[in-house]
Formats: sequence, C-alpha cells, structure tokens
Amino acid sequence: MMCSGWGAAALLERQMAVFCPNIGVLSASVLSLVPLMRPFAWQSLLLPVLPVQDKMLDLLEAPVPFILGIKVALAALFCAHTYTLPTCPFLQLM
Repeated sequence: MMCSGWGAAALLERQMAVFCPNIGVLSASVLSLVPLMRPFAWQSLLLPVLPVQDKMLDLLEAPVPFILGIKVALAALFCAHTYTLPTCPFLQLM
C-alpha cells in the first residue's frame, strides 16, 4: 500500500521527486509508483532517472505533473539552485 502522502499526490497528479544514490533502486522505485495507482493510470511525465545535466534541472519548474527520479549526485546541483516546489513531495531513499 502506498504512503498516504505519495498516494494522494499521485492520485491528484501532483509533482513528485525521488532522490537515491543507486540508479537501479531509483528507477525501480519510480516505476513502482505507477502500478500502485490501479485502477487509475498516470497520464503525465514519468522520468525514472533524470539525466545528469545542469540544464535538465529546469524541468523541475515545469507547470505539469511529473514523477522524477533524481540521483543524489544531481541532488547537490538541485540544492545549489533556487528551485522552489511548494507542492512537490520529495522522497529520499538510501
């Protein structure tokens, strides 16, 4: 069963980001969120692993719902910028 915050965010089609240092765990975690929403379907942007480029962080300011996987090395770039996502729940995996 999904955590209530993540389940609600997914069903309300909110922006969600998952941070993890291991790419395999990161992509599996992001991809596992979609089947947990059945009988509903995710219709927006699903990016299991955000490419490691500074330019790709602009995607976090997109006005559309998304589920993104962000490698922890890229998360340091994220913290260095002034991105604000007040409605975006973040999940840090170890």
